[in-house]
Amino acid sequence: MTPLHDPAQERRRILADIQQLARNVARVVEGDIANLVQGIEVLGALRKTAYEDLNQLQHEALILEAAVMLEHELGATNIEWSWNPRQTGLLDEPDLRGAVNGETALSVEATASESPDGAIDTRMRHTLQKLSVMPGRKVYCVRTEAMRRRAQTKVCKAGYDIKVRLVT
Repeated sequence: MTPLHDPAQERRRILADIQQLARNVARVVEGDIANLVQGIEVLGALRKTAYEDLNQLQHEALILEAAVMLEHELGATNIEWSWNPRQTGLLDEPDLRGAVNGETALSVEATASESPDGAIDTRMRHTLQKLSVMPGRKVYCVRTEAMRRRAQTKVCKAGYDIKVRLVT
């Protein structure tokens, strides 16, 4: 996991990455698409240019805002945050970890998905199961009300001690 020291600096970095992604996408889609072959080529280039970053940047921003929100709610300034902003953590690592005096106080997972359809619903179940056995207070952060409702249902049915939070 990577230490998360300065949320303001991370916000600036994420914004710069989003701006660069937008410039890259604009270059890919500039000009007219005259035929189907050209259209398919543009779609391929668009997917190659943006697909991974679309998800990852939203995920990073959500984790960052969750850390800021949780720290504010707890009124704690002695939390040492570490994170896996690009979903690159090990199986036993959360997206965000808050430690106090070297002990894990918070384990946080986050999903930037907007709707709990199909594979997202299955992934949510696995993520909640993983989070349920992590140390400290457990929080699952989502970006939409639909995801909050679905996660809350899963948490209640499984009897997990996980707080589901809507982060906007």
